Amino acid sequence: MLSMIHAFALMAFMPASIRAAGFGVPAEALAYECPIRREDLIVRGASLNRLLDSGKYVALLRGWYKCHIVKKGDIVAFRYSGSENPVAKVVRGLPGDKFRIRGRTLRINGKIARNSQGKAYLLDARRRRILGLYARTNRGTVPRGAYLVLGEMPRGSVDSTEFGFLPEGEIIGKVVKK
Repeated sequence: MLSMIHAFALMAFMPASIRAAGFGVPAEALAYECPIRREDLIVRGASLNRLLDSGKYVALLRGWYKCHIVKKGDIVAFRYSGSENPVAKVVRGLPGDKFRIRGRTLRINGKIARNSQGKAYLLDARRRRILGLYARTNRGTVPRGAYLVLGEMPRGSVDSTEFGFLPEGEIIGKVVKK
């Protein structure tokens, strides 16, 4: 979990040519600016250890996804259960990705889902039930406008194995190492 240590606003107005990169959209078609507000935060908690170690500083780029697409492997921040402090998790499943549970392992697009250390996510019975419900309801597909997000702990954390898909509108920004 992230907890704010020091915050400051930095309005970053990106040129349209940079915003268009990767979207396949001509720069001229983007007539608005992209405000990004940066907050320096300190990591609290161990669910992303080795990616973001507890006690280390990170930058939260608020508004990043208003001008950029969410990619697999991005670390996204969102509010969870009314908490004042944002939570950060890794995007492992994008809209349209297929997922299923086989035994205790989660598979995304036919491959065993693994953390950044290469360890397979092992789901207990409760987490299998939660994701299994979403698999049945959505025919094993991450729906449009939602993401499957996971921590680094192979046995789970407060992530999609606990609360299901993360709606796109709940993402507040991208987290990057300082």
